[in-house]
Formats: sequence, structure tokens, C-alpha cells
Amino acid sequence: MERRDRLDIIADILDKAKDGVKKTELMYKANLSFKQAQDYSKVLTSCKLLYASGNNGSVVYEASEKGNDFVKRHRNLKGFLKA
Repeated sequence: MERRDRLDIIADILDKAKDGVKKTELMYKANLSFKQAQDYSKVLTSCKLLYASGNNGSVVYEASEKGNDFVKRHRNLKGFLKA
């Protein structure tokens, strides 16, 4: 099993959050601990790659256009490096 680097984790989070997810769902889908999800969500929202919005007392995270662009570019770069 290959370990993910920081950019892989960020791309995975943004990909999973493209349609909006709660933090717990994001943790499970991106295979993160609570602490990791908390840390990454803070960094990604401050960089405007991820939006956080309230929904009935819970926070929903959704990838921004900038975040979706990051995922596309990350996939292209990974594909280029494998070729």
C-alpha cells in the first residue's frame, strides 16, 4: 500500500467534498482521523479551496472552484508523472 503525501490528501479531500459533505463523512471518505480532518479543513478554508457553511447546526464542507481546479491539475500531474 502506497502512502499518500500531503498533496494527495488535499486532492482527495477536495474531490470528496465536491458535492458537499459533513466533517464525519469527509473523515470516512478521505480516510482521515478527526484531528487530520480538523487541521486540513482549517488550512483549506483559509486558502479558499474549501468552503464551510452551516446547515441545521452542523458544518458542511464543499470544494470551491479553485479547489476543483486543484483536483484537476493534481490528476493531470499524477498522470503525467506515471507516463
